[in-house]
Amino acid sequence: MSVETVDGGEKINIPPGSQPGEQIRLKGKGVPSVNGYGRGDQVVTLKIEIPRHLSAKQKDLLKQFES
Repeated sequence: MSVETVDGGEKINIPPGSQPGEQIRLKGKGVPSVNGYGRGDQVVTLKIEIPRHLSAKQKDLLKQFES
């Protein structure tokens, strides 16, 4: 997945089992320091949308997956 940073797009890896609201820190990808030395970190908060309605085919696939 790609997220926008100050310098443009940055690829990130979202670990399996991640939950809504979890945060991923991109070290050194934030705003430059006021002192001119280094950069801050950019924090990405995950917004995971779980479908509320599934088709019959999707339900069948989930049942196969759980067994």
